[in-house]
Amino acid sequence: MRITREKHLNYLTRLMPYLFGAYILQCYLYLQWAPRDLALDVSLFMGIGIVLVSLGFAFYDQIHTVKLHRHHLVISIDLIKYKEEILYSHIQHIEVNPSSHAFYNVTLTLRDGETHRLYYLDDVEELKQHIRNA
Repeated sequence: MRITREKHLNYLTRLMPYLFGAYILQCYLYLQWAPRDLALDVSLFMGIGIVLVSLGFAFYDQIHTVKLHRHHLVISIDLIKYKEEILYSHIQHIEVNPSSHAFYNVTLTLRDGETHRLYYLDDVEELKQHIRNA
């Protein structure tokens, strides 16, 4: 079973019109009150920044996977060939950070004190239940 991040992508999709509106407003204000060359440069850099951040989040949501197996979970980032298996028996504590959105950040604390943070996960209760029942 794979834990998804679809709710985070949906949230970003709903947020984009507001971010774009704020970007347009900032560009307008810079053009009104700043020297023209500075206003154009700042507008360009802000635009590049908003595009890179948006693409970065979407890209992260797609390439960073969490898969649940019978006795362990696998955290992987295929692009950089990162893969880590964590046995459920090694997990001491699962901390779910409260969120006002439909996605959550989870911290897994292992018995040896090591921690793993998983960001923007859907169905955290399903994850916790699966680990408890293993």
